[in-house]
Amino acid sequence: MVNMRRSFFRMQPKSKKYFTQWMYDVWRNKFLFWSIMAGWITMFPMIYIPVLNDVVFKHKPITWEWGIVAVEAVLFFIGVEAWKWTKRVFFRRRVRKSSMLSSSRDVPEHP
Repeated sequence: MVNMRRSFFRMQPKSKKYFTQWMYDVWRNKFLFWSIMAGWITMFPMIYIPVLNDVVFKHKPITWEWGIVAVEAVLFFIGVEAWKWTKRVFFRRRVRKSSMLSSSRDVPEHP
């Protein structure tokens, strides 16, 4: 996770790169980027090289299961973005409520 509240796709709100800013943000965290890339790249040889997947890992190549993987990845992103959106709304309302309470305390009751 790069930021606990900001959307993965809008980490830099003032950026002019609306559609590509997330790539720059991910690239900035080199360890995270390369660990994800290593997992992604090594997954295909482990699944589709016949001796490696049958003898070493004792499993068969997946076919229609890739659909499940894609759906779960989309659901995960939707869930994370919804959670972050909920946190942003909660803290925004909390700040607004506390500022309203503090401003009402500053005003004297009787002139």
